[in-house]
Amino acid sequence: MSRFTNVGNFAAVGWCSAGVGLLGLIFMIAGAVITGIAYTEITPPNYDENYNRYLGASVPRLVGPFLLCFGAILLFGSCAFFGLAFYHANREYDSNGSTSRYQYTAASSTGDNGKANA
Repeated sequence: MSRFTNVGNFAAVGWCSAGVGLLGLIFMIAGAVITGIAYTEITPPNYDENYNRYLGASVPRLVGPFLLCFGAILLFGSCAFFGLAFYHANREYDSNGSTSRYQYTAASSTGDNGKANA
């Protein structure tokens, strides 16, 4: 099971997450613009009682919110994917037995290359 959770290339994961996040942001902006245009209607001059029946059957009223939701899912998914990859990369680094990035030994912390003073 652990081979399926390994991150092969962290840079590739970062670029993929950035690209999908940018695509999600573009979808959200497009959905907001389409939704704003679709819901800001001016009634036609031949407004009658049948107009209310066809008001909700507009394609932009369906596409706009769909793009907003799909863009939000893409943006959230890319952030979660990058976060999990970052967590896994750091967990893999810490599994080597070190609790920090630098391993200090007693010899390197004494300043005299490990030789005892006589």
